[in-house]
Amino acid sequence: MIEESISTISHGAFTAEISTVGAALAALKFEDKALIEPRLHARYFSGEILAPWPNRIADGKYSHNGKDFQLNVNEEARNNALHGLVFDKHWKVFSKSENTIALQIKIDDLSKYPGILKLQMTYKLDHQGLLSTLTATNCSEIELPYGASTHPYLTVPGVKSVNDYVLQIGASQVYLTDNERLLPTELVDVKDANLDFRNPDQIGARFIDHAFKQDPNFERLVTITSDSGEGVSISFSNSAGWIQIHTADRNGAEDGRKSLAIEPMTCPPDAFNSEIDLISLRPKQSHTLSWRISFVK
Repeated sequence: MIEESISTISHGAFTAEISTVGAALAALKFEDKALIEPRLHARYFSGEILAPWPNRIADGKYSHNGKDFQLNVNEEARNNALHGLVFDKHWKVFSKSENTIALQIKIDDLSKYPGILKLQMTYKLDHQGLLSTLTATNCSEIELPYGASTHPYLTVPGVKSVNDYVLQIGASQVYLTDNERLLPTELVDVKDANLDFRNPDQIGARFIDHAFKQDPNFERLVTITSDSGEGVSISFSNSAGWIQIHTADRNGAEDGRKSLAIEPMTCPPDAFNSEIDLISLRPKQSHTLSWRISFVK
C-alpha cells in the first residue's frame, strides 16, 4: 500500500488538502462549507488526476505506431481500463508555500504506454477559489497519445441529495452510452437525451454518467447550486472540450447521490481507440489543462 501524505494550503476563507497519492484534491472548504466530498474510498477516484487518458478504454486495449498495448482492467465488471496510470501512484512534492503546492511524477512503464511522460500538478488558492494546473511534457523521441482530466465530487453546501442540485452546463451535445459498459455509442442533442442543462435545471431522479461536449457558444463553466443560488462552480481552459458528469449513484449505497462528479476532459471516453480529440504530443512538447473551483454565493 502506498504511503499517503496530506498537505494543507490556505488563502483567506479557503482551505484545501492535497494528497501525494494521485496528486488528489482531498478536501476543499470555503469558511466551514465543504465544496467537495471528502475522499471516502479509493475506488471512487476522488479528486485524483487522470492521465495519460481520462475515463474508459474498452477492454484495456489500444494500439500506437503499430504496437498493441494491454492495460490493467480495473473496472472488471465492465472490462474497461479506467482513468490512466497515475491516480494511485505516489507524486513527489517539489515546492510548497502557504497557498500553493506543486507535485510531479513520471510515467515510464513502456509495457503500458509507448513513451516517457512527465506530469506536473500545481494547486493554488486565491480570492476566487482553487486554480489547478496540469502540465504534461513528452520526454520521448516519438509522438505520444495523451488525454487528461480530474475527478472531484462537488457538493452544494447544505443540500443532502444530488436530486436537489440545480445544474447548469454549456453543452448542446452529449454522448449516449451502452447500458452494460458505459462506453460511448452516439453523440446526440442534449434535448433528445433529456439532459439539457444549458439553462439551470434541477437534476431530479436522472441518472447521469455521460460525456458532454462543450459548446463554444457557451461559457466554459459548470455550476451546481441550491434553489437559493448558493453552490459551487468549476471553470476550465480551452483544452478541455468535454465534461463528464456523474451523479455518483454507487449502486444505491448509503453514500450514493450525495455529490456530483464534474470532470473537465481533453477527450471523450475511449479516445485512445476512437482518436476523437486525442492529443498527439510531439517530442519535448508540453500540454496544459487548467480548471478552477469557486464558491457561488
